[in-house]
Amino acid sequence: MRGWILDVAPQSDHLVLWLRTAKACVPLEVPYQPRFYLHAPGVRFEDYAPLFENHPHVSAVTPEFYRLQLRGKPRPVIAVTVSSCTQLARVVREIKALAVPRFRVFNGDLSATQLWYLEQQRYPFEQVEVHTDASGTHVTHIDSCDSQWAHDYALPPFDTVDLRLEGQDLFCASSSNGATLQTTEPMMLQDWITAQDPDIIFTEEGDSRIFPTLIQRVQQAGMLRQFSLSRDHTPHVFSDKTLPPGRAVFRYGGPVFYRPHPFILRGRLHLSRSHMTFGSFDGLVEACRLTAFPPQRMARSSPGTGINMLQMQEALKRGVLIPETKADPERYKTGIELLNADRGGHVITPRVGVFSEVGELDFLSMYPSLMVKYNISPEALFCDCCPEDATIVPKLGYRLCRRHTGIVPTFLKPILKKRTFYKRHRHDNPVYEARQSALKFLLVVSFGYLGFRASRFGRVEAYECVTAFSRRVLLETKAVCERKGFQVLHGIVDCVWLQKPGATVEDYMAVSDAISKATGLPIEFEGRYRWIMFLPCRGQPYGALTRYCGVKEDGTIKVRGIELRRRDTPPFIKQLQLDLLTCLAGAEDIDEMHQMIPQLLDIVKEYVEQLQNGDVATENLVITQNISRSADEYQQQCSQAIAAELAIRYGQDLQPGQPVTYVHIDAKARHPLRRVALPHTAAAAHYDKTKYTELLLRATDTLLTLLGWHYDRLAQHFSEKPLQTVLDPHFQRAK
Repeated sequence: MRGWILDVAPQSDHLVLWLRTAKACVPLEVPYQPRFYLHAPGVRFEDYAPLFENHPHVSAVTPEFYRLQLRGKPRPVIAVTVSSCTQLARVVREIKALAVPRFRVFNGDLSATQLWYLEQQRYPFEQVEVHTDASGTHVTHIDSCDSQWAHDYALPPFDTVDLRLEGQDLFCASSSNGATLQTTEPMMLQDWITAQDPDIIFTEEGDSRIFPTLIQRVQQAGMLRQFSLSRDHTPHVFSDKTLPPGRAVFRYGGPVFYRPHPFILRGRLHLSRSHMTFGSFDGLVEACRLTAFPPQRMARSSPGTGINMLQMQEALKRGVLIPETKADPERYKTGIELLNADRGGHVITPRVGVFSEVGELDFLSMYPSLMVKYNISPEALFCDCCPEDATIVPKLGYRLCRRHTGIVPTFLKPILKKRTFYKRHRHDNPVYEARQSALKFLLVVSFGYLGFRASRFGRVEAYECVTAFSRRVLLETKAVCERKGFQVLHGIVDCVWLQKPGATVEDYMAVSDAISKATGLPIEFEGRYRWIMFLPCRGQPYGALTRYCGVKEDGTIKVRGIELRRRDTPPFIKQLQLDLLTCLAGAEDIDEMHQMIPQLLDIVKEYVEQLQNGDVATENLVITQNISRSADEYQQQCSQAIAAELAIRYGQDLQPGQPVTYVHIDAKARHPLRRVALPHTAAAAHYDKTKYTELLLRATDTLLTLLGWHYDRLAQHFSEKPLQTVLDPHFQRAK
């Protein structure tokens, strides 16, 4: 029987493999008993084997030898085989409590499904040939008809259903075969889903809105145990009769995100289009095939989880067990050594101003490429097997092995090759764009995961090696550009902006080749800008590293770090900046930009008039921000804290990381609760015209400050003159 692995679900004494054939989805029983391992120095197997064997869910306890670290010899371990796939976590927990010595547990915090994928070297969406016994339901053997690293691979014609919630209780569904349903009854929806028998249910906010509403409705009707959207009709039953809460996810250097409780189905996939980690279904398929991580979990996990799974795959292939926590601590450093090592990537502070004829060069996945080129991997550090020819890390003196390829470069190298192929041919096939984007997610986080505290095989020194090499590369790049007569206007880790009067595309391609030859890394010419603005830090004279906007020769507008790109900017103000940029896109240089000042201020005038006349719809003024803590934990009465308190008063259950929306109604009101209003309330219709005009002019200041029109000048200009005569057709160029 040939088909694709759609889902693998644990059952009491086996796994259920849902195989999507060309015509249907078939459940098959796969015999499997998961195993985990215990190790404690000096412990004899005979002393503890009887204790573990008496556990009701343990089928076997055997002595074995495995490597416990990426470097080192095999050591004696106790292998514990669990008889039930659904009891793995419980057995691990109870044996930990039973054991007297402090055993280290390996392979114990993975699910039975994950272990099966890793041990059998299978992966989701793999095309396989399944052999069964005479019953046709019990799997005896599986042969692969696929390659994990294939550029092109076939997928079955998935049957899908799109499910959304309109209002408070109207469930609207449409299937890929054209059938539709609108109902307020969850049981009617269940019957319709069963009849349609989709492979995938796509939702919008399924985990946070649709499924909680469904569960709440069937709970009220007393039919929770009869309701299920899974293919095997396993009910969505919770032990305490209440919905499990979500959790806040804290990310280094970024905002707090809220992750709702995942509603995982059996035999079919539940995927939320609005919260899919890799952006699209095609990207998710690519990530799942490489990481061997279940699709529904992968769609709700960070790309770092994918890197974690890739590390585990390679470790198990090398006979290394998976630890629960990181085993290699950071080496001791003096204060001076720490200052030299913990420096991050190199940056060249941008020159503030508007520049014409600027070219952009971008290294292709610089950090992963460095990791592959120099064999940067935790176990390759401090090599003692090649004392004479080890790679020495610049400025740090760390030694990197050159004889044995580390696990990180081993799996990164084919990913880099695959992404290069997809990028080169993405215009030939739209699916390639989604796939290369998914690979980019994995490559980006592969660097950070070297030093991440939760990385099982991570090591901070490996992280430091990458940044040390990257600093040298950027300095070499700058030197090459200057030798070729180019001026480096800005450089940030893996990207540089160059200027040379009269330089042609061929000149930029030539300098790209010279940089690639000098550094040994691939670099791409991203195009030339007719003009580009490097903006200053807010209220400071020096340049901001990631605040710029420009127009390329083909008319493409590129912006970074300004209001147009921020999630907390109201749509009305985003549209203003887009209109201003669209107007400026017609300019060839700064001289033509100055000539456009009257036209630009005309645009601003129209927006100010709309605000002052009360003609702006409330939904276009809504500000959305994630709250970083509970409403009662805020020390300052900032706008999002006030909005969160209002939302709670209206009965919403807000958790850290969840978004809160609000409209400014009186920013200077004495009572905090009168400063903002929730968008759906009547008070939101009376927005604060002064506050939104200020936000509007600050967004204008971002784009026009380098043309002489900073915020104070804009505010004075629009306050002193009547709006209907605000523009003087004979503006002089701002000095």
